[in-house]
Amino acid sequence: MALEAPTGYAFSSGAAGDLLAKEESTTGTHGYLPFRRELESSFIAWGPDIRSGVDLHTIRMTEIAPTILKALGIDDPKFGDRPPHTEIFK
Repeated sequence: MALEAPTGYAFSSGAAGDLLAKEESTTGTHGYLPFRRELESSFIAWGPDIRSGVDLHTIRMTEIAPTILKALGIDDPKFGDRPPHTEIFK
């Protein structure tokens, strides 16, 4: 079973008050499936060994760790489910 809060609502550990309550402000929280477009974030890499102007478009969260490890000179296939984005390196 998976539960997902509607937009503007979130799950909490509170047991008092109404069953559903509108959030007063937007904060980081859990309870949303990762398919919502508004949950996308940015991956920005910068440094002496990073090529400028490379656009990776949309990447999976599980591709970030192998790419960062590659930048650090670490090759560990246990991290992520895809190879690192080597096109960002000089």
